[in-house]
Amino acid sequence: MGKEFENLGHDRMFKNLLHLFLEEYLQCFYPDFNFKIDWSRHVRLLSEGTDIPKLNIKENEPRFVDVLFEVYLKDEEKKTLLHFENQSYSQKKFQRRVYEYNCLIRSNHPDCSVYSFAICFNSYPRTGVRNRYEYNSVDGLEKNVFTFNEVHLKNFYWRDSSINHHPIIWALAPLMYRDNSEDDYEILVSCLQKVIESYGFLGTDKANMITLFLDYYFQPDDKILEKIINELNEYILEGDEEIMTSIATNIQQISQVRAKSTMLKNAIQFRFFDGKAIPQYTLNLIESIEDGKKQERVIGEIMSIKDNDPEIISKLNTYLQRGTL
Repeated sequence: MGKEFENLGHDRMFKNLLHLFLEEYLQCFYPDFNFKIDWSRHVRLLSEGTDIPKLNIKENEPRFVDVLFEVYLKDEEKKTLLHFENQSYSQKKFQRRVYEYNCLIRSNHPDCSVYSFAICFNSYPRTGVRNRYEYNSVDGLEKNVFTFNEVHLKNFYWRDSSINHHPIIWALAPLMYRDNSEDDYEILVSCLQKVIESYGFLGTDKANMITLFLDYYFQPDDKILEKIINELNEYILEGDEEIMTSIATNIQQISQVRAKSTMLKNAIQFRFFDGKAIPQYTLNLIESIEDGKKQERVIGEIMSIKDNDPEIISKLNTYLQRGTL
């Protein structure tokens, strides 16, 4: 599956993560700016359906920004928009895309300040100046330059004491720098221990989001999960047994849903698209089915579609759409 389609999963994960951890993310990576935000006022995640018009960068090429928040700065009545993009691989047009999105957001929201942020990881280059887009360069005139705020997660050590106390780091740890001696298992156990210890102030939603992120990027199998749960049980404090049970049940359910989602993607890719990349619309529908029983039902339904059916793709998308309800 192509990198563009793989990135759809990243988009979904980071949107959900920032929805719950926006303040923690800014505290961690942009503390001075975070202090300027009035967190006593309502923070709104703008909806693609109603708040964010399609951004037509090119004719007949509508796109949506990854994440857009509406906040207020202290002592200001003007709204401020925080625009986030995540990028997992090198792409020449990425800087230009962030610039174009920023321009179009400002065009659609002329009374708001707009700040763009990029969260980079995996194979995206770690060195060099990559948070700027230069255009209209000619001898004798100043270049036009757009600069955005970029964090490359590999430039931050997941155990760094200056940031490791922020719960969002426990979710982002799989994508951050590690020592050669540290493996997935060690990081996963350490982060889950922190979730258990901090469950009281985290709450269920944030604890589950961290667990979901860890599972999505580490993808432990059933044997590893059993080993992790057994090890965590050895270290829980008296009174934390119920929390441990909740965490263990949650990560097992998440792992099962992930496995079924992979099965569904593989079945669709080879049955309906001859092993080629799944179209974006169809892939979005697959990613939106987050219930294991619905995934099982959909697999059965799509396999009943006949190969020679003239509406085979339409029926596929219809069954997937039902699975999202």
